Amino acid sequence: VTVNDTTVHYLDDWPSVERVAGTVHIADGKLTAEIGEGVFFGSRLLPNSFFIADILADNPVFDWTTRIDGSTGDAMRFLRESPLREQFRSLVDNVDAHGSASLALHLQVPLASRASTAPST
Repeated sequence: VTVNDTTVHYLDDWPSVERVAGTVHIADGKLTAEIGEGVFFGSRLLPNSFFIADILADNPVFDWTTRIDGSTGDAMRFLRESPLREQFRSLVDNVDAHGSASLALHLQVPLASRASTAPST
């Protein structure tokens, strides 16, 4: 399936991605999405992909590796408005930054438990 100019609400409690263009494939119990472009707040989502290796598993895992280029304010807002806010609380509560930023993320979120992890990027 091809999508254009679509808003993607990929997980509860996470900021939505807007103006998404890409493709979604479901085959053999695996969901894969190839994203060509998108926007978080005012920042540009670089081409990336996400997948769920086994959508029929007892505890499927949403796995997403991406980079967001834009303003430091948008990067901080992403951290502040996502479940990552607790992990990065000292940063988002104590830092006031300006300028451009690149935020690299690798998220692995078990869908059944809703627990979130952010491996090092």
